[in-house]
Amino acid sequence: MYLAFKAFSAAWKGKEMPVRAVEAEGGFWTYYRRGLLIQMTNPKAALTWIAILSLAMDPTAPVWVGGIVVLGTGIISIAGHLTYAVAFSTGPMVAGYRKAQRPVDGALGTFFVFASYKIAMSDR
Repeated sequence: MYLAFKAFSAAWKGKEMPVRAVEAEGGFWTYYRRGLLIQMTNPKAALTWIAILSLAMDPTAPVWVGGIVVLGTGIISIAGHLTYAVAFSTGPMVAGYRKAQRPVDGALGTFFVFASYKIAMSDR
């Protein structure tokens, strides 16, 4: 429910998103370290890795299979995140998101309400 509240609050306020040049706050490596810290402390990312490895690894699999899985998913992750960074930092994408920000936040709030309801009503 907390995420729903935050999303609906953002949709209601419609805050303007500041756009800054990378050089304005310390450059590439500052942003890289900040993004890495966020990603490495994200419990959702850790649980996703655990799920991937539990599906990909068999108790009888040789050790090199684990290395291939980690290397392959690491490459896919880096390529995906670089693609997101480049695509979502373009002028047209930023302008499009600014126009759609309130509806997107409202839709996310609605999703989080339904997800919270499903979690609260599920049998454990």
